[in-house]
Amino acid sequence: MAAPRTCPRCGGSVQKSAVRCEHCGAPAKSPVATLWIALALAAIILIAAFAVWKWIAPQTGKPRPGKKAEGRVAVEIEPVAGKPALEVPGVMNVRYRDLGTQVEIGISAEAMPILYADVDGDGVVSAEGNDLSYAVYPNGSMCVQRLGSADSAQCGDAPTSASVRLNRESGGWNVVWTIPKRELSTKGDHADIAFQIFRESDQRGSFYPDRPFVQVCRLLFSKTPSTLVSQTATPPAPAPIAAPGGQPPPQFAQPPKREEGKQARPAVDERLRAEEKARQDREAAREQELERQRQEFAALKTQQEQQQQQIDEARRKLADEQAQREREAQAQRDRERKARDEAPPRVFRPDPVPPGAPKSEPAAYSGPSSGEIVWDGNIKGTELITIENGQASSGTISGGLPGVLCLLQPADPKRVSIASTPAPYNQYKRMVFRVSGNGRMRVVIKWSLP
Repeated sequence: MAAPRTCPRCGGSVQKSAVRCEHCGAPAKSPVATLWIALALAAIILIAAFAVWKWIAPQTGKPRPGKKAEGRVAVEIEPVAGKPALEVPGVMNVRYRDLGTQVEIGISAEAMPILYADVDGDGVVSAEGNDLSYAVYPNGSMCVQRLGSADSAQCGDAPTSASVRLNRESGGWNVVWTIPKRELSTKGDHADIAFQIFRESDQRGSFYPDRPFVQVCRLLFSKTPSTLVSQTATPPAPAPIAAPGGQPPPQFAQPPKREEGKQARPAVDERLRAEEKARQDREAAREQELERQRQEFAALKTQQEQQQQQIDEARRKLADEQAQREREAQAQRDRERKARDEAPPRVFRPDPVPPGAPKSEPAAYSGPSSGEIVWDGNIKGTELITIENGQASSGTISGGLPGVLCLLQPADPKRVSIASTPAPYNQYKRMVFRVSGNGRMRVVIKWSLP
């Protein structure tokens, strides 16, 4: 038998199969059904909380203020007057104005900002070079490149009508680009861009919101760009009403009310004066910056000229010293050559017998009393040639030593000198001469008995 249930209203016992309480008539609900209802309510509450969170999170997310878009668009930037259109705390502020056929993008950053434009809007860096990058050097010159392979990217390879203003600030750089819309995008209502903050100190950069073009910031073009209202604007005339007979009535211009004109004229004049003054201030600031850059360039050019003069002076002194050393060396060589030419021929006598060498009596000599030795060989610089027992250390010889005590005299004492003469310790069969020159040489040494 099924266990009875408890009535939630009166607390009485109710059969499990009963639909209502027998005592009070209240519906008899099962605890399991109550649990299911509670779970269903909890699930509904969780789903509602998740939906609310998904709606609030993009509105309060940092550092990307603005409307969250779908896909790869991280943020949509609309023209804002008087305040930044995009803020990345501690990194950069972006100001954006729609000028009609052009846009003005001002970037204040701690390092040099670079602007990337996904011109064809395909979400990737086009290999055909359709996408562009806009950068500026610290001297104010632009560098507009076609994105693609790194080998082909060069400054100025993409024609541009953009202009840039660059100012150095205490916290970094302020760059203001004025770029035609047709350069930034082939779309008519927006342009997809990305930023890079490039640091000269470590030659690195950080991309925002991501590297091109994984995620982009979408510039929304204004459908009705802000323009100045003419002071003499005339309200449109009402549509003509046909007169009887089919002829339109004559048209009369409706002049503006005098009181309204008096009230509008000072406001328009004041705005025109303010804008003209702001433009003149910008022009003056730009002229001052250009003048400062010209002065810096002139000072740098003067410094480079002075350094070049110092380098030329040092080179001239070095050349003079080198020429002086060469002249002194040539004079020394001339003096040595002259001394050798004027010196009388030397006759080389036999080397003395070293102490302790055994004395041997030479055998009786019955040969000629004089003769000559002719040596033929290749010489490079100065070399020592040894002749012993009728053989030369290099080259070939004809003739030889007599084998007894003799005197030696070279035929060309300018190039040939005797380094060692025949002696008893070598049995009068060895001699050494020194020869100087280059190439093939023939040396003649005459000998005679003392």
